[in-house]
Amino acid sequence: MENRELLKLSKLFKKNGATLYIVGGFVRDEINGDINDDIDITSFLSPSEIRGVCEKKFKIIELSKKLGTILMEGSGLRAEYTPY
Repeated sequence: MENRELLKLSKLFKKNGATLYIVGGFVRDEINGDINDDIDITSFLSPSEIRGVCEKKFKIIELSKKLGTILMEGSGLRAEYTPY
């Protein structure tokens, strides 16, 4: 997988003391060589912290307040984020 926006997002997280993890079916499909653009990501940052870190570079849409799930979109990236 080559996704510059995902790499950029990972660097933003690292700059703010967090490691970004890709999780879910995307990982399985990548290992199997299957194409999948459904990217699920996680870290310890809360959605409000994500807004502070990423809002200028990525569009953020709240999907589930209860779970803390947000949709993050940038040019070439669409990923669902839920904190662990």
